[in-house]
Formats: sequence, structure tokens, C-alpha cells
Amino acid sequence: MVLVLLPGQQVAMHAAHTDKHTHTECSNSVDSLHLSEELAHAADDDVSTMGIELLQVGMKLSAAAAVRRDDENSTVQVQPEWLQWAAAVRRDNETNNTVQVQPEWLQSSEIDPSFNGALPIEWVHVPKTGSSFLQTLLHIQGVCPGLPLDFEIPKQMIESYAIDPEWKCSASAIDLRYGRKQHAGIEALPEGGFNEGKGHFMMMMRQPEQRMLSMWNYYQPPNQKYLHSFNIFSFDRFINATSGCVAKMLTRAAPLETCLAEQTPPTDAEMDEAKTRLQTGFSFIGMEEQWDLSICLFNVMFNQKCHSFQFQNACATNGTSSTTYDLAPLHGYRDLYDTELFDIGTTMFESNLKRYNVSESSCESCWREAGVF
Repeated sequence: MVLVLLPGQQVAMHAAHTDKHTHTECSNSVDSLHLSEELAHAADDDVSTMGIELLQVGMKLSAAAAVRRDDENSTVQVQPEWLQWAAAVRRDNETNNTVQVQPEWLQSSEIDPSFNGALPIEWVHVPKTGSSFLQTLLHIQGVCPGLPLDFEIPKQMIESYAIDPEWKCSASAIDLRYGRKQHAGIEALPEGGFNEGKGHFMMMMRQPEQRMLSMWNYYQPPNQKYLHSFNIFSFDRFINATSGCVAKMLTRAAPLETCLAEQTPPTDAEMDEAKTRLQTGFSFIGMEEQWDLSICLFNVMFNQKCHSFQFQNACATNGTSSTTYDLAPLHGYRDLYDTELFDIGTTMFESNLKRYNVSESSCESCWREAGVF
């Protein structure tokens, strides 16, 4: 079997009918880059029976690759120069056993007109509100034309913010600078601060005390040294330092880790400004506690398809799904700064649900499409 790439195209193949949780490690040594003989035979068996059909080749490699059958030793060898993220491939029995990669299987570079005025997207990543939202943003049609629309980015890449250059993500469509992932204040990114990014910001929000406790639990051993680097050595100190986290991110210029680096509480003037910015500067607000409904709303607002990976928590604290924490350790404490903003955000979210006619019943088709209903 010969693999033929059309001019200017590079792809990798996902092997057919493999378990979605299967992973194969990939090293730098050509000799070690082999898939199993069983996988090779399975792929050939599927090819021989499918005719002109989409063959979803399903192995998730650390970097997926185009593969070639070596008839001398019945293995599939992965060559380093082929290491690219994958698309689907098609077997055409009428073209001399050739697999050709068609342009329509990759993302279009055209972005839906519903994003007009909202680009480049400026993701305001509040700690513990859902790093998984990055899956949705990167899979917006046209944002990263080299990223296959149905490819689930591995958890490790989300956590490490590893943006593969082969995805060809457009800086004019989304701001992917490191500070976006690491909780920069919006006066730090983009250049020009809020006035430059107004209308481009997107954010997930979370009930303030729940978010605070999730963040505290995340920084337990072995991660507590990170808190220590900000001179935070106790729970009480943590609560005092991180109160008003969202308000600070909406008004200050910390390039990284605003909620840990900016330990003075928001001023009255900052609170007024944060409320105004929340109400006037965001093209999308979602709620972490209503994740599935939030993602459905996003897809309706921006005319996107529903995918299963949008509804998975890639970076949950302690490997759990979204957790409801016992508030007893707070001894009645409430983050009054962020509570005001959370209430405004909730109102905005509910208003958009009504505006776009989105509800649990209307989202059933989306959730079925994603295989989560």
C-alpha cells in the first residue's frame, strides 16, 4: 500500500477501530517507531472491505504520523519527517491501492461570520474555571487550519499549553501567548489592555468560594512549592491573597498568575471598572458549574459543531470531574469582590440563553451529536 500526499499537504493517520483510550509512545529513534503487527493487519483488513470510504485511522501518538506498510517485516514504520497531526484518509480501490489526502478533510481557513468583531479571541483564563475550554477555542473552524476538527488534544498538551506549530493557529484569530494560559491580567495582554481587546474577551466563570477551594486543593503536595514562591504558606494567607481574583484579572497588568502575584484587595475604583469591563468587553461568558449548557451555548452563538471532547474536563483537580467542595473550611468567609462579578456574569449567561433560545431540551441534539447524551 502506498501513501500519497497531495501537493503541500502533510498528515498523520489514526488507525481504524482502535479503542479511543489507546496510546502509543513515539520516540526519536526511527527503529523504535513501530506499531504492532496486529495493528498493521487490522488496518489492512479494514481497508480491504471499505472501498471508497472514510478510514478513520485511530492511534493517538504523542505526535501522530503518516505511516507506511513495510511488507518485508509486516510492520508499520513511522518516519520522523512524517510527524504531523493527523487528518482522515481514504482508500480508493480504483486508483491502484492509493490513499489520498483530500483538502476537505482538513479545516477550512474561513472563520464563521458570527465571530466578526470578536477576533482575535482573548481568552481570560481564571484559575480553576476549565482549561478544557481551550479545546473548544482551538477547534473553531478556521482558527487552527492544520488541526483536524475531530482530533482530541491530549490532556498533557492542554496542561502544558503545547501548541503544535503544525496546527497553523492564526494569531489574527486567537491570542495564544503563554500569559493567556497562565492567568495574565487583561491590562498585560493584549498590548493596549482592555481598550485594545474590548469585545474580544471570552471567559468561563465559577462560584467564587468553590473556585477558591479548588485552587487551594490544586496547590497541595506536590504543588505547594508554587504557592511558597509567592510567599503563601498557610490557608488563611491564601484566602486573603487570592480574594478578588477575577476583579484583579479584569483590571490589572500582571503578566502571569495575577491571582497569586497581586495580593492586595481590589479598590472600589477597580471594582467599578471590573463590572463595566465584564458587561461591555466580553463576546462570551460561560459558567463552569453549567459546563455542558455553556458549551452548547457557545456552539449555537458561533455556529460550531458539537464534539465529545468539548464536554470533558482535561485538567480536573486531583483527577476528578468538577467537584462541589464543602465550604466549612472557610468558616463563613465569602469573596464579596468576585461574588458581585459572578452575579453579573450569571445574569449575562442567562440572558444569552434566552437570546439564543438555548436550554437543556434544545441542547439534546448537540449532546447526542457529541455522544454525551
